[in-house]
Amino acid sequence: MVESTADTAEPRAVSVLGALDRASLGVVMPREMLLFDNSSLQVAPSTLGLAKLRDAELSLHDLADLRANQLAVSANLRSPALPVLEAELARLVAAGCGRPCTVVSIAMDGRNPAGLVALARSTGVHIVMGVCLDHKAAAVAIAAAASATAAAAATAASEHEELPSAAELLANQMLLELTTGVAVPGEGGVCAGVIGELAASRAERSETHAALLQAAAIAQMRSGAPIWCAG
Repeated sequence: MVESTADTAEPRAVSVLGALDRASLGVVMPREMLLFDNSSLQVAPSTLGLAKLRDAELSLHDLADLRANQLAVSANLRSPALPVLEAELARLVAAGCGRPCTVVSIAMDGRNPAGLVALARSTGVHIVMGVCLDHKAAAVAIAAAASATAAAAATAASEHEELPSAAELLANQMLLELTTGVAVPGEGGVCAGVIGELAASRAERSETHAALLQAAAIAQMRSGAPIWCAG
């Protein structure tokens, strides 16, 4: 959420509409999922009751089933429509009694930079977007690094040539989102302001997790942006 500045300047948070000074942040909601689509995680319903619940509109009556079967219910895996989110954010602003409000939006799948910009403009809430890189991106970077190493060996490249690691390739992608931004029609580049979310507890269990954490550390050192890790 921090933009790199000159050594004498105060760090600034980076929202989807631009940099913010400390006084503008107000109340900060550090981890929210405003716009996301985790439908790829959905599992088949195990009972007829869950099959009926899968695409139904949820109510308090369904809360127990929802909690027990979080990946079986479509409504639990996708963000609601923009008007619903606008109403929720309007209530958040009202509860702040006139103070500014900043929401850090984390989403690995279905991130919608254009939608976040629209929400920020329509509600006045400062929205900080997270970098969107996941296991798929890490796997691609690992494969690219291995391919480059193999190609260098096949062409008898200089032993002194240092090839980029998977972590370096991922860090470059993160830095691109943090500095140049994600292309949005009519907006130019919409910059992310935080690296994550990353699942730190799995770092030693897979090569992809390790590469993501290493890349996040590299990007953090070069940009000053904070890293958001889950346990």
